[in-house]
Amino acid sequence: MAWIKANNPGLPDNFMTHSPPDTVIKLPNGQTTPIFKTTQFLDSNFRLTFFARQKDGESIVGESERRLRLLLATPDFQERMKTHKPEYRIDGVGNHVPAGEAYAYIRHINRNLGATAGKQYHAPVGGGGGIAAPSWAVWKAMNLFWHEACHCIGIGHNSGGISGPIAGTLKQWDHKKKWNYDRIDLNSLTIPGN
Repeated sequence: MAWIKANNPGLPDNFMTHSPPDTVIKLPNGQTTPIFKTTQFLDSNFRLTFFARQKDGESIVGESERRLRLLLATPDFQERMKTHKPEYRIDGVGNHVPAGEAYAYIRHINRNLGATAGKQYHAPVGGGGGIAAPSWAVWKAMNLFWHEACHCIGIGHNSGGISGPIAGTLKQWDHKKKWNYDRIDLNSLTIPGN
């Protein structure tokens, strides 16, 4: 990171958590990459993680979490937040939160939510520390996975579209496999001259 800061003039100290995801950086090997395509970007942002409350749900929940976070990290998600509405409602933050602030709120989230499934649940639900559904298969639907997670992080039905139309967009992107992009681990790169 020190090499990247020294060799990318104008990059702020907090670029990994505050610069736009499409910010391009020069790497020690001469390549350039947008920051969202680094493993460090996802390590630092969108830390919405999930654990399955039963062993039989671990693979579905783990895969849905991985895909969701990779989709949220894209510049497309930032653009969707900015263009869907000029402002949103986020409980605990405000009723007229500008789109950029709403995006930053989601980007800087750090929550670990439980996920469960069982016949006692008649429909997917979310709130407090977790999400629940009638079956594990429900959590394969990205729009439902995101929608119910939203209820745990202060984003309700009245958010202005974050848990509705934007959830639908995430489902479309999931089907298009927009989470399937290569990432670079900056710690694996060799610094010239060392």
